[in-house]
Amino acid sequence: MCITFGSPLLGNKSFSQAISKEKWGGNFIHVVSNHDIIPRLLFAPITPLTSQLNFLLPFWHLSITSPEFGNLAVQVSDKEKAKLFTAVLDYLEAATHNGKPSGSILFHPFGNYFFVSEEGALCVDSPVTIIKMMHLLLSTSTPSRSIEDHLKYGEYVNRLSLEMLNQKNSLLRNIPNSSDEAWLELAIQSSGLADKESAVIPAKECLMLARMGPSPALNATSLALKLSMVIPYRAQIEWYKSWCDEQDDEKGYYDSFKTSAVACKRAMKINTNRQTLAIFWNNVIDKFEKKELPHDFDQRAKWVNASQFYKLLFEPLDIAEYYRSGMHRINGHYIKHGRERRSKGLVELYEK
Repeated sequence: MCITFGSPLLGNKSFSQAISKEKWGGNFIHVVSNHDIIPRLLFAPITPLTSQLNFLLPFWHLSITSPEFGNLAVQVSDKEKAKLFTAVLDYLEAATHNGKPSGSILFHPFGNYFFVSEEGALCVDSPVTIIKMMHLLLSTSTPSRSIEDHLKYGEYVNRLSLEMLNQKNSLLRNIPNSSDEAWLELAIQSSGLADKESAVIPAKECLMLARMGPSPALNATSLALKLSMVIPYRAQIEWYKSWCDEQDDEKGYYDSFKTSAVACKRAMKINTNRQTLAIFWNNVIDKFEKKELPHDFDQRAKWVNASQFYKLLFEPLDIAEYYRSGMHRINGHYIKHGRERRSKGLVELYEK
């Protein structure tokens, strides 16, 4: 277990995804104060803020290591504090665009973020929600408090330890009967935003979006049901392959399908089945790439076997259709220019 206070560990996008995929997120807890500007600095370019940080870093260092000498550090003017505060707030707001992390940020959250305040604590693990909550919580602060709050983690932890039961009892008397509303109300009160009118509604929307997002487990269950529904189409193509293999011309199902007349009823039926299964597997790959499926989805025997069986049975038909329709004359050969995204995705998932 790794616990940080006011200084969450850094991670780029690939590292964050790896932590999530391996289910290691629960091993990291980053305690972040609602108003502390230090964790938010990770989302802002340091160069434009160098002058302010040159004064603030010694202040924080002395205040933590030798509290009696903290005031000896060169103080930052209110104007410079406001400039730093506004810049970080703006960068945080821009860090998520259209509900997704901005491609320009180098730091991506991972693990669990434990936002602490005088009213309680709120735990969040969604990267997008973490960034949005960082922005909303800081927006309720002031330049001076955002700097001073970095020195108060000991107070927050002690208060939470001593008052957790009393606070829990007081909260339970004021929550709605609905379980969804109760969860949201408790989250808002624990975050310290209950009396911040400008931030309450955006915070509720942010938390509800994270809660109502696609469930990987449910998505996997839904795909399993759909897989059972398309198995008959696969069985028909298996029958077609066996039928082709038994013919006297010994052409096999690749050449038989490639050279069959477009209007041939049997070929039309097989091509329709091929397209139906293509839609299904495109959907599987799409959901996996969007992180909408369980992290170990690509390691589950059922899906490994099903995808390999599909690729071996159906890609020859994709190749045959590509050349039969003359697409190689327009785009070039299949491997470089015609291979479908689903086939590439399955190779990437299960043969890497």
